[in-house]
This record gives sequence, C-alpha cells and structure tokens, in this order.
Amino acid sequence: MSEKDIAEKALVKQNDIFADIANALLFQGEQHIQPEDLVDAPTTYMYDADSTVHEQERDVAKLWKNHDVVLSLIGVENQTNICNDMPLRIIGYDGAAYRTQLLNKKVLSRTEKRYPVISIVLYSGKKRWKSNRSLKECLKVPPILEPFVNDYKVNVFELAHLTEEQIKFFQSEYRIIAYNYTHDSVKGNEELLNIPIKHRYETFKLLSIVNKNEQYINFAEEDLGGETNMCDFYEYAESKGKIAGRTEATNSFAIDMIKDGISAKMIQKYTKLSMERLEEIAKSLNTTLVL
Repeated sequence: MSEKDIAEKALVKQNDIFADIANALLFQGEQHIQPEDLVDAPTTYMYDADSTVHEQERDVAKLWKNHDVVLSLIGVENQTNICNDMPLRIIGYDGAAYRTQLLNKKVLSRTEKRYPVISIVLYSGKKRWKSNRSLKECLKVPPILEPFVNDYKVNVFELAHLTEEQIKFFQSEYRIIAYNYTHDSVKGNEELLNIPIKHRYETFKLLSIVNKNEQYINFAEEDLGGETNMCDFYEYAESKGKIAGRTEATNSFAIDMIKDGISAKMIQKYTKLSMERLEEIAKSLNTTLVL
C-alpha cells in the first residue's frame, strides 16, 4: 500500500469523515447517516483458491446502524490508478461480506432479511475513468448466454472531476480534500479557508502527499492543539517563508563578508550567526575563516 493510500485510509476511517463522504456522494448531501450510527466492520476476509488460503482486504468498512438494527454495510476503496478489474475486486469484497452474514449463527425469522452491502470507489487520479464500471464490461459474453449473465455495477466517483455543486455537498474538512483534487489549492476560496479541521494530522498529511509540499505535514506536527483551518495553515506557511527568506539573506551577507576577508567577530556582529555556522559556510567556500 502506497503512502498516499495509507494517508487516505487514515482520514476516511474517521466516522464523521466517512459519514460525510457517504452522504455527499450517495445522497447528494442529505444527512441520512450520522457518525454515531457507524460501527467499524471487518475489512479482512479469508478464502480458498487452488488449495491455498488467501487473504483479501478492503480499505474501510462500516456498519450503518439504527437502534442496533443494521441498515447496511458500506465499504470505501481509495484508488489512485484506474483498474480494469475493479468490478471483480468489488464483487470479491461484497461477496465476502454477504458470506459473513450467511455464516452468522444468528437464526433469522422468516420475515427478517439480510442487510445490503454497498461499495464506494474514491478515484483520485486526473485521468478520466473510462474503464470498466460493471461486471459485464469485464467479460466476453456469447450472445446466447447474455440473458443469463447477471451484471454488477461499481460506484466509481472521480474526485478530480466533481462539479462545484457536488463538492459543496461535503460538510466536513473532506470538502477541502475534494476541492484540492479539482483545483490543486484552496487559497483564495474564503468559504473553504474557515472550515473547521478536526482531524489535523490526517487531513494535512494527505494534503502534504497530494500537493508534494512538506509545509502541510510540518504544520500538522506543530503542537497547537484544538481545531484549526486553512487560514491558520497559510499564516503559518507565510511566517515560515519570511523566516526562510531572512535566513537566506543573512547567509548570503555572511558569504560576501567571508570572501572579503572580514573577521569572524565582525561578521557575527552584523549577522548574529554562530561561530560554528560561519565555519560551515567558510568550509563550503573552500576558504579559511579570518578570526
């Protein structure tokens, strides 16, 4: 599993984020699923193939309950690359979940039914998903068999191609993630800048990987406590940038003075750099520091 997949999984497994994703993508923003109604479900299943026991694992799975009654099992798969066999993979995950119900020792009444299993594929790639979205697209079915082959649809959502309306369906900080996939940055979007970010580390870790910018994770690791938002991040990044700029200017000034043969004591007076730092600069210049 790639670092990005791990980061996505860490964020999506949070109940409030999971509920927000399901409500936004399945119910167009209507708040049917509440975080407190979600319970972690098994994500690892064992199966026999070629006389060997194998293991298959989906990313995140939650049971959606209402007063201890299971309404559904919802699974989420994070996908960076297009997969032609995604329908077959999803059938494997969903089938294993149905088999778990079948093997449940609980005796059902004649009127009681099993709960449905739903899978969501969060595809974050830029390239449009023009590959298979159903079982029949994966198969070469002879016309004579067509009426007897059941199909199976896959719910693929292309995060990088969501509309502005779809992005607004998200209520949590996942709206920032979705917007970032489509726009690369949220800077300048006042509506997003003030969205509360409850899962500081998980959110900024993912943003750091997606944007290839370590400032996000550096900010996440700052012990500031409590909720934060993107305004806080940009203020942090700006202050760090100013510090970095001042440091670069100071080093450049010290280099010029060392080259001019000015004494270390005089350089320290004007740059406030330590003797150790001046010696490092002199060494990098292949010269000797004048004491």
